[in-house]
Amino acid sequence: MRLYRQWRPDGQRERSELRLCDSCSGWIGGLVAAARGEREGAPLFGSPSGAGRRLVFGDQCQVCYGMPSERGARIGWVSPGGSRLEVFACAACEAWIVSLASDGRTVRGAGDREIDGPYGSWPHPNLKGIRIWPGIEDRGTRAMAEETCSAMGMELVEEGHDVGVVEATGRGQAAKSLRNGRGGRRGTVVVAGLRERKDLAAALEAGGSCWMTLPLTPQQLTAGIVAALRAGAVAGWERTTCLPFAEPGTMARTVVVFRPEAGADPFEVGWLLRRFARGYDTVEWLDGAIVVEPRAGREQAHQIAARLQLLLRGRAEAVVMEPGDLRGPVRFEAAG
Repeated sequence: MRLYRQWRPDGQRERSELRLCDSCSGWIGGLVAAARGEREGAPLFGSPSGAGRRLVFGDQCQVCYGMPSERGARIGWVSPGGSRLEVFACAACEAWIVSLASDGRTVRGAGDREIDGPYGSWPHPNLKGIRIWPGIEDRGTRAMAEETCSAMGMELVEEGHDVGVVEATGRGQAAKSLRNGRGGRRGTVVVAGLRERKDLAAALEAGGSCWMTLPLTPQQLTAGIVAALRAGAVAGWERTTCLPFAEPGTMARTVVVFRPEAGADPFEVGWLLRRFARGYDTVEWLDGAIVVEPRAGREQAHQIAARLQLLLRGRAEAVVMEPGDLRGPVRFEAAG
C-alpha cells in the first residue's frame, strides 16, 4: 500500500502462488518484455504498454512504466533451481499478469488471444471524414490514436473538430480543455489512468461524452469516438466511479453484474472493468453495482464473468443476469 509516498506491505492481502510450466512462464515473461518495449510480440487483448515512457523512479510500475496509485504488487518468477525474476506492477498490470498465469485466455476465450485484429475489423459505423483533435499528452497513446484515425480515414485537426480526445492529468488538463472550449463540436472522449479520478470527474462534469482508460487499444479509441458522436446518450455520471447510470430498459443482451466487496475502491473496480472490457462493451452503474453488457452471445456470458472476476482479484463478485431481471431487486452470487 502507498502511505505517505512510501510503499508498505498490505496486511489485508494474502500472498498467492501459481505453478507454471517452463513454456507458459516464458510466454508470460515475453509478454511483459514486449509491453516494456524490449522485444517484439503479438499484442494480447488488454496488453499494457510502456507507450514510450522511461523507467526513472523506483516506485514506477515496471511493466507499463506508469505511477501506481494506492496499491501495487511485487510479482516474482521462481524456477525450480531457485533463480528469480521480480517486477513491481500497478493494479492493472498485476491483474493482467496474474489472470494470464491463472487462466491463459482472453475475455473471449482461448481461441482468440490476440487484440481485435487489424484496423477496421471490429463493428463501427463509417467514420471516414470525421474530424478529430488528439489532445493527448502521452506520446505512445497519441501515436496510436493518430495511426488509428489515419487508417480509418478520419482527419486530424487542431480546430473545428467534431470529436476531441483529451487526457486526464494530475494538472487537471482534461477539465481545462473542456472549459476552454476545446471539446469537440459533437462530443469529447476523455482518456484516464487509474490515478486521474479527480480530473476525469471534472472533465465529465464539464461536458465529456465518455471515457476510456490508458493505455488504449485502437478498438477502444474507435468505440469511444462512436460513443462521443452519440451526444446526449448518457443519462448522467455516478460521482464515485465516474460511470454512466445504467438504463435497464435499453439493454438487450445478457449482462454481468459486479458488486464491489467491502473495502474495495468502487472507482478502481469500475476502472479495471472498463480497462479490460472491449471498447464497444458497456460498463455502467446501477443501484450500488457495476453492470457490464458485453457485445457477445448469451452462451459466452458465464465465461466473460469468470474471466473478469479473475482479473478483479477478489474486489467484486459477479452474477450473470438477463436485462429484464435488473428492474427488480438484484441478487448477487459468485459466477461459475
